[in-house]
Amino acid sequence: MKLVYAYDQVLPYTGADAEQVMNTVSALSDEGVNIRLVIPRPHKKTPSSEAELKQYYQVDGAFHIEQIATDLPFRVPEKLRHALTICGSRHFPGLLYTRHIPVVAAAVACKRPIVYETYRAWPDQYPPLSKPLCRLLQSPTVRGCVFHSQCALESFSKGGVPLEKLTVIHNGHSPSRMQPVLSRQQAREQLNIAQDRRMVIYTGRVAPKKGLEILLQMARLLPQIDVYLVGSEHPDGPIERMAAQIPNVHCVPWQPFDRTVPYLYAADALIIPPSLEPLKGATVLPMKLFLYFAAGRPIFAPKAPDTRELLRDQENACLVTAGDAHLAAKALERLLQDQALCERLSQNALALAQTLTWKARGQKLYKFLQQVAPDFM
Repeated sequence: MKLVYAYDQVLPYTGADAEQVMNTVSALSDEGVNIRLVIPRPHKKTPSSEAELKQYYQVDGAFHIEQIATDLPFRVPEKLRHALTICGSRHFPGLLYTRHIPVVAAAVACKRPIVYETYRAWPDQYPPLSKPLCRLLQSPTVRGCVFHSQCALESFSKGGVPLEKLTVIHNGHSPSRMQPVLSRQQAREQLNIAQDRRMVIYTGRVAPKKGLEILLQMARLLPQIDVYLVGSEHPDGPIERMAAQIPNVHCVPWQPFDRTVPYLYAADALIIPPSLEPLKGATVLPMKLFLYFAAGRPIFAPKAPDTRELLRDQENACLVTAGDAHLAAKALERLLQDQALCERLSQNALALAQTLTWKARGQKLYKFLQQVAPDFM
């Protein structure tokens, strides 16, 4: 199978979508797919080489990265130019694959078969877009749609996209990148973090609309527990400024993956802020969850429509009603005091992690592509 993955982001950058794309492409190449990742060339900058990009994202699949010039410094025109260049050119033969609606629209206009992938529940998040978007995906040119969660799939199926076109394939993690496995003591020694303090870790983008405000409220209520926010990119950002006023909150700059892993192992619990704000914004079934499973630490999270397909209260996570900092703080304190519960949640999380790898995702995705595009096999 020849597959052209059209991705409109200049690389490298630190967004979770770039991490997801690189690992998906690598996993598909391991299944024998002849795949090209086509990205924009940076405007007036020297592009990173293919080897440098693979090293940056720590992937080693036998795929090729092609960077094409758009000569446009602004994102919206660049996206459109990128989409039209790929879909309208004979230089990119094969089945198209993308996460981007402009590429889908260009492919339909050019009658190029394509598979669309998204984590977004677009019809629910932006109802005025529902009809035109779902009508676009109903086109025979769109062979299939891959979703990161059942929550997102249901949003599109309600909009009229035939179910036989749709599938859920969860994201994953790379077990090798979680090595070496560290005890809490070993991880804290490596990070020079106090051994006698209980601590919870959040990893990911430190920004408004990630629900971090409620986590900061919880930290004020629990001064005996240290809260680490790993992933800050702006020391003077609004969350960072609020965190600076709370002695037990620690903002850690964005870290390369291998430097993030010790923080996961150092935690007494790994936290998804108990808020539904991220779901309202864009975050659906966050990728951090797969790393949390793989770290084998108790997961503390809200009861939410997207995560409920993987998180089970008192089985592999401690779930609380979103939006109440006081109730969440009490629940977190109870969790950290219950060692038997923590051990059970940790073991069940590790067991689930074994099924949620990038390799497993690549296998499922390849099988789906065989079903919806057999003429490209």
